[in-house]
Amino acid sequence: MMNKVTARKREMLPPYRHESEPMGKLLLHLFYSLSAELGCNPKLYHTDGPSTLWVFYPHSIFLCDSLVNDYSVPAAVISQTLKLSFCGSTEAQETGEILLFFSDGSKLIITEKKDISGRDFRQLGDLCVRLETDDPELLTDLRECLRHLDYRNDFLAVRRTRRFRDIFQGLEELNPDTYYQFIPLNGYADPAEACSSLSAEQQERLWLLLLCDGISALEFDYVLSAFQEGRLNSLFSWELSLRMALDKAHVKISYEENNFHITRSDGSRILYDYAGGSAAEKLFLKILFPAIPSRH
Repeated sequence: MMNKVTARKREMLPPYRHESEPMGKLLLHLFYSLSAELGCNPKLYHTDGPSTLWVFYPHSIFLCDSLVNDYSVPAAVISQTLKLSFCGSTEAQETGEILLFFSDGSKLIITEKKDISGRDFRQLGDLCVRLETDDPELLTDLRECLRHLDYRNDFLAVRRTRRFRDIFQGLEELNPDTYYQFIPLNGYADPAEACSSLSAEQQERLWLLLLCDGISALEFDYVLSAFQEGRLNSLFSWELSLRMALDKAHVKISYEENNFHITRSDGSRILYDYAGGSAAEKLFLKILFPAIPSRH
C-alpha cells in the first residue's frame, strides 16, 4: 500500500456497551451486517507477505460517518487482535483508509482517516476491509470462515477445530454433536435451515464420512426429517454433493433389472438398508433411487 498521511483524527465514545461481546461474535456481526446492507457477499483475496486478507465489496459506496457509527465497536474490538482498516476510493479518487482502535488506557475509540494528500474525505467507494496478522494460520482460518459466511443464511457452518473453538468461544451453537459447528447469525432458525447453509464441499465431506467410514453425521437426521415433513425446498445440492463424493471415493453404482449394486474400487459391495439404516443411508437411497428399494 502507498504511504498515507493522517487526514483527520478524533476520539469518540462507543455507541453501545461491548465489554461482554467476544471478538468472534463481533467479527461475524461486522461482515454479516455489511453483506446484508449491500445485498451481496464479498470477494476474498489474500497476500502472504505480510499475511493480509482483503474482504472486498466492489461497486459499493459508504458515507464515512455512517460506516464509523455503525461498525466502530466491532472494528475496534477486532483491532485488538488483528490490524483492521476500511479501505476504498475517496470522492477525490484517492485511496482512503479508516482505522478504528481503542485509545491507550481509555475506553474511547480513536477514528483515524488516512489518504495520500492528507485531505479529509466523506465517503469510500469499492469498500474493502483489510485484516492483517502475523499468524498465517489464523489468516487461513479467517478466510475459510468468511468464505462460508453468507448473508442469506441464518447459520454459519465451520469445522470443529481448536482455532475456531477459540475464536467462537462462548457463542451459541445449534448442537454440540453435529459434525460442523453451526453458529446462529439471525436469531432462531430451523435445523434444516442450518443444514442448507452448508456448501456443496461441506456436504461432500459428510457423504464421504458415510461412504468411507460408515458414519452418519447428525446433519443427515435434520435433512431427512425436513424432507419427510415437506419442509425442505430442494434436495439438489445434496444430490450434487453426493455425486461429487461418489467420484472422490471411487464408489460406483451399477443398475440391473429391478436391482442395483454399490461397489468400492476394490470390488467389495456396500449394502445400505432403507428400513433399518441410518439417516445418511436413507437419504442416499432416496436421492439415487426415488422408489424405496428392497434390500438384496
